[in-house]
Amino acid sequence: EFEIYLNPVLKNIESFKVVEDFCVQNLRRKIININTAKKFSKEWTKNFLKNSFHYIINRGVDSLINLLEGKFPVLIIGAGSSIDDNLNTIKRLSNYSLVICVDTALIPILKANIRVDIVVSSDSQSINALYITQSDLVKKDLNNYPLLVCMPTVHPKLIDKYKGKVLFSSLPFDLVKITDSLTIDRLEIGSGGTVSALAFEVAMIMNPSSIILFGTDFCYSNGKLHCNNALFDSLYYGKTNYIYNYQTFITMAMLRANSFLVINDYGLKTRTDPKFLMFLEWFKSQINKDDKIEVYYASKKTYGLSFLKYMGKAEIENFIYNKKNFNSMNFLSKIENIEFDKKNKIKIKESYLDFLNKIIIEGLSAKAMIENIIKRIENTSFSDSVLMYLNTLERNLLGFSSLKTLLNMSFQEYLLSVQYEKKEIDTVSFYKNLLKKIDEILILLRNMIDKKSN
Repeated sequence: EFEIYLNPVLKNIESFKVVEDFCVQNLRRKIININTAKKFSKEWTKNFLKNSFHYIINRGVDSLINLLEGKFPVLIIGAGSSIDDNLNTIKRLSNYSLVICVDTALIPILKANIRVDIVVSSDSQSINALYITQSDLVKKDLNNYPLLVCMPTVHPKLIDKYKGKVLFSSLPFDLVKITDSLTIDRLEIGSGGTVSALAFEVAMIMNPSSIILFGTDFCYSNGKLHCNNALFDSLYYGKTNYIYNYQTFITMAMLRANSFLVINDYGLKTRTDPKFLMFLEWFKSQINKDDKIEVYYASKKTYGLSFLKYMGKAEIENFIYNKKNFNSMNFLSKIENIEFDKKNKIKIKESYLDFLNKIIIEGLSAKAMIENIIKRIENTSFSDSVLMYLNTLERNLLGFSSLKTLLNMSFQEYLLSVQYEKKEIDTVSFYKNLLKKIDEILILLRNMIDKKSN
């Protein structure tokens, strides 16, 4: 929560509304980023390390750059409930477009017998792995699997169980960038913070002739969180339905998100929330960056998309007029070499194992130092000699460059709690928490190396 105070004089100036909106959006983005890092930093670190042996031999999403050469459209399918009203239209347009589907919508889209060429996934939680591993893909022939484009922080079960080809995006964390330096610089996408934003960025780098959006609603269309048959709703409602009914479950979810009632551009009442509006601003900024690619939306049950062209029945007929059926296999076959050759794989894995072993050595040294200082300062007053020892310890810890990189990513939960929630901190509790984090890292790295050695 935050408050904004306005000068009464400035408030009456029409152009000041632009400044106010800019401040609000940036504050919202900062708060969401802080909360996300606090909640998931530990999980991101663990998932990345477990996925890293797949990541280091993968060429990344760079393989998709200019794949469509501006000749063919892309259909993006989000998980908003407006797709429930448009499955027939989606199926028809899929015959003429490359189809990108978010993981949350994969189960209902495959149930509707709609072809998916690329499925995107960004969330680190295990439920997101189930969106894909529990879908009808298991019934498909390996050659008919869509290409999976994802963050290297997705749940390891997804990477381990997925039978098709996988392409990773890089991430703006030092740990990931150092890992990239051992192989190649990979393209970094996914700045929008949602899986639909990731799908949009994937589409943009492929250079399509146009993009058509379905299910990116930016509101609770049809009064729901997601489309029908989405696993997310089924699992979470299943945990709560013995207390209250489904509609109450939805209402409580909207209340927790601070949703509010709005009227969309077609006079329809719906609810949206601050998070939706933040992601909407991101979409606007990305579309404004590249106005060469025409972007359409195809449902009136959305909110805030009037800056795009609406594709109704007449526009759809005009869109597909004289278009040839799209053969996705011809295009996806161009990215067969998604991994390095055998010789390079061996070299890369050896360099990466050296890096992990260096972290372990630094971690063991840091652990011994911290244990020693805790014994010296616990239940004692701070003398000049203790303060000098602490300063020396901190300089030594900062010298462990590889370990520091890993801690920067994994220790965020504790540090952000101290910084933004005024969590009480003292020297002993800080070093005890740091020691606990180093122990977790050492156990994880040793298990990883043991599995690779065996």
